[in-house]
Amino acid sequence: MQTNGLTHIYCGDGKGKTTAALGLALRWAGYGWPVLFVQFQKTEHSGELDTLKLLPTVEVLRVQDGLTGFSWQFNEEETARRAQSHNQLLRQAFQICQDEKRRLLVLDELTSAMNCGLIDNAVVMQYIRTKPKDVELVITGREPTEELCKMADYISKIHVIKHPMNRGISAREGVEY
Repeated sequence: MQTNGLTHIYCGDGKGKTTAALGLALRWAGYGWPVLFVQFQKTEHSGELDTLKLLPTVEVLRVQDGLTGFSWQFNEEETARRAQSHNQLLRQAFQICQDEKRRLLVLDELTSAMNCGLIDNAVVMQYIRTKPKDVELVITGREPTEELCKMADYISKIHVIKHPMNRGISAREGVEY
């Protein structure tokens, strides 16, 4: 196994950020290496979760606060509850990587949670600066902060050129979730 973990960001307004992160997780798991896949902002079922459960070296963590819908629709109390659960999830992920030697850490939709004020950005930045040297870190989401981009080793921007949503076609099972 490699010894120096780098930081990846998959960002942009196009479809495929989570899919790219899943591809790397699949590759990593193919070598029998441990993966921690953490999803922020996503509470609904998505097909990849069933597949990830089949991979013995992959652990998935998701927010479990009972809230559904989009964070911009939350009232103050719901926003505070989601922020608390997201920050707990983040701390749990960092602790697992420290204690259980998970060496690929995917933080899916982290930038969205950061931009909505649902994550303590300072905690994220501190982790990137001090993470174990052998942890490969993947962050996904639309608009990473400038500070986050400066700390990344890879940045892949996925840009939408054409999307069925523009024609009124909703997200489809097996394709978008």
